[in-house]
Amino acid sequence: MNTPTARQGGAASGATHAWRTGPVSRSYRLGLAVLLGLSAYSLILAGPGGFSQPDSAEEPGVWILTGFALFAVRDAAATMFGPRWGGRALAAMVALLAVAGTAALAADGSLWAAPVTWLLYGLDLTFAVTIGVAMVVSIVVSTPGCELGAVRELVLRLQGRFDPGQVQAHACGAGFHQLDRWEARQPWRT
Repeated sequence: MNTPTARQGGAASGATHAWRTGPVSRSYRLGLAVLLGLSAYSLILAGPGGFSQPDSAEEPGVWILTGFALFAVRDAAATMFGPRWGGRALAAMVALLAVAGTAALAADGSLWAAPVTWLLYGLDLTFAVTIGVAMVVSIVVSTPGCELGAVRELVLRLQGRFDPGQVQAHACGAGFHQLDRWEARQPWRT
């Protein structure tokens, strides 16, 4: 599938403009940013002690957020250091959880105890805050693809090294790159 990396500003001018997200993509990102913000707020209100309560382990939202957070660790490492590092970072995180689980079982006789709950609380809160902020950045900057690419683009802009002709939609676990490609092909976007 061809990725629209740039659009022509007009046949006569020949100017190249960066490919930007449209209203559908930005609305989707805003909805997810709000959801992550509410998740972060809920985690902050509960605190590590509230998160460590046994009934927290029965909430599907905790496991959904944790699953996305684990894959965000993979995606962030792959974005920053290359594809090989994504798998390594995920494997390291799973190994860390296994060690924490062993320690929790030995200390309390339950997996849902410290240090597992501390690790998951920190992972979930960090994910909700950082990815939520990155979503807002991607809305403001209008970078297609992964929200981590928007943060990278913002840094390049602030350094004065941004090239609008090089904008590409980086693959995203939340499907932003697919939504952005679909929206770019719509006739109302031309």
